[in-house]
Amino acid sequence: MIHVPNMIHFFPWKEYTSFCSGDHCTFFGVPITNSLVMTWVAMALIFIFVFFVNRRIALVPGKLQASLEWAVEGGLSYMKETLENEKLAERFFH
Repeated sequence: MIHVPNMIHFFPWKEYTSFCSGDHCTFFGVPITNSLVMTWVAMALIFIFVFFVNRRIALVPGKLQASLEWAVEGGLSYMKETLENEKLAERFFH
């Protein structure tokens, strides 16, 4: 059996930064942690950003769309160089 030490000994500030403490922060038995709340916040911000950017997509791109397309193409190019296989890069990047 593997022994997992209590993380409070490693991170003493953890008990003071808790979003919820005790048994009142569960949802159908699943504990609601700080990490889960921050993940929801990050997802909400990404969805809002994508919603507003998606409304303005045009055939002739503006500055924002061109910069986002440049970033995506740069990421895909980096993946192609790293993996040395175009099909594999497109599979993992898209």
